[in-house]
Amino acid sequence: MTATPLAVDAAAELLLHPATVPDGLHQLVAGLALTRASKSPDEWRRSVQAFRAHPILKTLHQDPYSWRGYRKPRGYAGDAVLIDMIYGSGEGEPLLAKAGQLGKAIYTAAMTEPGIAATRGRRDYLANRIDQVCRERVQPAILSVACGHLREAAISPEFRAGRAGRFVALDQDRRSLRVVEKALPAVECLPASIAHLMDSSIDPGRFDFIYASGLYDYLDDPTGAALLHTLARFIRPGGRILIANFLPGISVAGYMEAAMDWWLVYRRPEDLLALAAGLPRSVARNAFRDPHEHLAYLELQF
Repeated sequence: MTATPLAVDAAAELLLHPATVPDGLHQLVAGLALTRASKSPDEWRRSVQAFRAHPILKTLHQDPYSWRGYRKPRGYAGDAVLIDMIYGSGEGEPLLAKAGQLGKAIYTAAMTEPGIAATRGRRDYLANRIDQVCRERVQPAILSVACGHLREAAISPEFRAGRAGRFVALDQDRRSLRVVEKALPAVECLPASIAHLMDSSIDPGRFDFIYASGLYDYLDDPTGAALLHTLARFIRPGGRILIANFLPGISVAGYMEAAMDWWLVYRRPEDLLALAAGLPRSVARNAFRDPHEHLAYLELQF
């Protein structure tokens, strides 16, 4: 299927009935993915505009997840509340509870797409890495950059047992940090942007583990490379930096861009390695893909 007008019409008809919503949504996601892959960036953007003129968009936005991405109440699509919707908990729950039957059906179908499992897997993987550093070092210092609601710390057994030392959560969204302060009072919340780190407006200290889960999906290459060099200043000897980035060509990218106006910067493992090219040769590098084949990771050990 390609996202031709007739194909969109067919998907739209299926999306009008809760029982056939899964088929309609999966057909739409697949069609948009094929269309995106077959067009140049300019052609794809024109296709996106044509898609948004179709009545199907109004139907899709009965789903509070798709609607929030498109409306961007905090200025960008993938805010912490939307990520909570992916987790099916936290700040997303009240919004999901208000949705109608059709909206809930679309949301439920959307949550079965592979990219959703990868996002949940990223949270779980980061929780495991927090556990690992807490086992390897006594009271380690940890920094989460663009932390969102820091849900990975909440499910880390080692953190919950008090085996982390100083845990700093940095984010420019003070509303996200208020959620962290309420849920995880042991965490030190730092309201700041990456610009504050990079221009030395703030010095958060030195850390055994620094990670960024979703930040690099929004950074261009020069900014991403410069930020890596900045974070390297805050790492203790033997410490690690870990960043995650969605891979090019993920199946849901077309839907995210067309229906949610959610545009990411995608990178392969080798692209992430290129960001670290200017770091000293003594820094160990490891770039790899997640089991879902949706995320790339870069780990640096100093």
